[in-house]
Amino acid sequence: TQYFDFTFSNEDIVKTIDKAIDFQLLEKSTTDKSILSFSHDQIRESFYDHINPEIKKIIHFQIGVTLENNYQTKAENKRELEQSLYLNFTNHFILSENKEKILMYAFHAGMIAKEKYSNQKALKYFNKAIDQVDHKNDIWVYSKKNIGEIYLRIGQYNESIKSFKEILDCIKDDYEKAEIMKQISQAYFKKGDWQ
Repeated sequence: TQYFDFTFSNEDIVKTIDKAIDFQLLEKSTTDKSILSFSHDQIRESFYDHINPEIKKIIHFQIGVTLENNYQTKAENKRELEQSLYLNFTNHFILSENKEKILMYAFHAGMIAKEKYSNQKALKYFNKAIDQVDHKNDIWVYSKKNIGEIYLRIGQYNESIKSFKEILDCIKDDYEKAEIMKQISQAYFKKGDWQ
């Protein structure tokens, strides 16, 4: 899908890029001259802040789709690269506010981040997954369960207990329910609440 209708010629674009390089706003990569980057984080942030919010969403969606396609072609490669790319395109879909794509990827991104002990990122992904559903389905339940486990891991016991209690009625399997109750007990024990 084409979102932009720019009437710049290739020559105009090259001239603009050359000017940006001359003004030291952009710089060429030392390893690959076809790659450009902003010469300073503040320049990039200032540029980004001046983009229309709706255009930002479109750009993030397009980047997400490009990375998603790239991810699918590299699925055979190393797991670490695969996970990094997965988190990257998930972040772009979150910034694009595309509910369908967020729902498709946020839970798994949360699992990747949790596995890497990147607790804050995992919480962000699981909460984004929860925000996309309007009823207590499996994504909601297992996102809450993982949130409870992360809060237990990082010592936020009250939050952990709250997350686990929210899902107790949704769990039908007795063994799984017992596991949740065990984790609630651990949280109470760790916070020193014996009653």
